[in-house]
Amino acid sequence: MAFGRLLSVVCFVLMLVAITGCGKSDDRPSGAFVCEEVQYPLTKGILARITSPPAQTYRYDLTVYSGFVNAPLSGVYTFVGKGCLVSFSNIICEHSDGLSTGKYTFDPTEKTPGTFSIGEVLIDWDIDTQTGQHLFIKEGSISLIANAKTYAVVFSLTCEDGRVIYGSFKGELSYEHS
Repeated sequence: MAFGRLLSVVCFVLMLVAITGCGKSDDRPSGAFVCEEVQYPLTKGILARITSPPAQTYRYDLTVYSGFVNAPLSGVYTFVGKGCLVSFSNIICEHSDGLSTGKYTFDPTEKTPGTFSIGEVLIDWDIDTQTGQHLFIKEGSISLIANAKTYAVVFSLTCEDGRVIYGSFKGELSYEHS
């Protein structure tokens, strides 16, 4: 069973690499995640630095989403409308100018570089009515390739209810910092 899940994740990632590598060059952000064999698009992303310099380590939040409208309020972001979202919070990095290329592993107790401690997934979530699916991550990892404001993100996650979510996002992220 575990081998089948691993094979599914590997096939999905290879498919995304093949799709993004073919055809005309397109700088628009794109991606998707899969939950229970249903694919959900990811079309926008935000990277927010939470820790102000100078510091030894910096805390970031990374959110990729579709459907919602990002409405900045008082210097922070909030969402309105309905959509899907994958969010990684408290990602620890040693750089103040954005996340470094590398792998970040979920660990709710560790606060060292290369970890993140909070993760959630919203599927068909309506902000006004608070309806849809709201899932919390209990394990998993994200791999990043950073190039200025453009990121390639690949993730594989297990939620508290046992559902496996995997996906990717590639594109420029809106950058917010404290």
